[in-house]
Amino acid sequence: MCFFSSQIYVGPYQNPRRRQRSWQALDNSADCTTQNIEEDTAVPFLAPVDVNQLLVGHYVAVNIEEWGNRPLIGQVEKIGQLMVTIRWLNGSYNGTFRDSYVGSGANRKPWIEEIDKSQIVMIGVQFSSSRRIRREDIEELKARYSILDNEE
Repeated sequence: MCFFSSQIYVGPYQNPRRRQRSWQALDNSADCTTQNIEEDTAVPFLAPVDVNQLLVGHYVAVNIEEWGNRPLIGQVEKIGQLMVTIRWLNGSYNGTFRDSYVGSGANRKPWIEEIDKSQIVMIGVQFSSSRRIRREDIEELKARYSILDNEE
């Protein structure tokens, strides 16, 4: 008896936006025979974000159409039924990130805002010790933002 998942990616690493995936589908019969399946991924697919896995303290990437500067990264402060309270970070794909602030002088405070959960495009953005986004996360974020831009 076989206890494998139904599909396993067997190809070498390629940029997700340009690859043709070669999947190996496992037949769940007793002899565990396999067959190759070619899947054309010319039309990108954006996997939905499972906001049920969201935890306070997670760093998330957000898509807000009115804001042009990307990536939009924030840290989850509070989770509600439909909304999430975010403490915004300021930075760029190739630069470091730091907390964003509003006001000045004695009135300066962290920029905290409530957003809709549907605006979250990635959960668990990770940073290096120098507060830069990891290369893998940069690639995924750019791909996700690109797909979102093409849908609009």
